[in-house]
Amino acid sequence: MIGVTVAGATYFWNTGATTDSIAVSSTGTFWVDATLNGCAVRDSIDVSVTPLPVVDLGPDVAVCPGAQATLDATTPGGSYLWSNGAITPTITVGTGIWSVDVTVNGCTASDAATITNLTLPRWMLGPDPVVCPRRFSHLRCHHGRRHLPLERWFHRTNTTTDAPGNYSVQ
Repeated sequence: MIGVTVAGATYFWNTGATTDSIAVSSTGTFWVDATLNGCAVRDSIDVSVTPLPVVDLGPDVAVCPGAQATLDATTPGGSYLWSNGAITPTITVGTGIWSVDVTVNGCTASDAATITNLTLPRWMLGPDPVVCPRRFSHLRCHHGRRHLPLERWFHRTNTTTDAPGNYSVQ
């Protein structure tokens, strides 16, 4: 809003408005004539509209439990204030809702992202087998009602073993 206040005056703006103030949303020169008791005075102002910076943290992120994600708000000419108090263009953080204010040329825009934990699948190799010497055990992985051979997960062609040890699915 730009305006002028002269008690008892009438106004005429170069936009055609006759009020004491106008809303401005574009760059340009604006002038107003204020008339009081038959005398007119003109004043003008140059307005420069600065666009808001574009801030996009991207989609929300899901990470493995205990892991962190890097959020990047890099904007040319920007200054930063994150919800955790950081003032850098990027932050590496764990789960939560993280927001950033980015200011360029006095104009501020914001964005937020949520980091959540992925739900880990529950896999079972079944009961611990007892294997006699020179005998092999075929290991299979169970997930709910699914029964999948380990080679599908380890990309191995042979899932049999006669070696004692701990076996896991990652």
